[in-house]
Amino acid sequence: MKINTQTRYGLKALVFIIGKLKEQDLVSTKEISENTTLPLRYLEQILHKLKNSDILKGYRGSKGGYKLLRDAAEITILDVFTAIEEEEQIIKCDYNKKKCIMRDSCTVRFVWAEMNENLKESMKKISLQDIVDKGDAFVNANS
Repeated sequence: MKINTQTRYGLKALVFIIGKLKEQDLVSTKEISENTTLPLRYLEQILHKLKNSDILKGYRGSKGGYKLLRDAAEITILDVFTAIEEEEQIIKCDYNKKKCIMRDSCTVRFVWAEMNENLKESMKKISLQDIVDKGDAFVNANS
């Protein structure tokens, strides 16, 4: 199973954006990068994917930045995953790509398919707002 670095960084950036939008209208790429320690150029690529997937709205200019297009409670981890990842498979299996050398004799592909569906269902149930709320509760409990 692999969730790539861009997806993990994308979630981190989105959580930061949600927090900052309580104080201001837009959050700049530079501000996100500086406060999350995400490399600026890499972050720009991630934000571009999120913008193209209707998760973020970007505004250009010296006062530009990003904001969410939907409420954080409506954006799920699966939305972020599918916006950033090139494949929708969480657990990689080459059966459907016809690359699998065991294609005709594979006895476990149904396990990977079922696990993929179960993981996707779990990812649909967790919103960005859930992450923010649980993160805030964790920080407050450990302060």
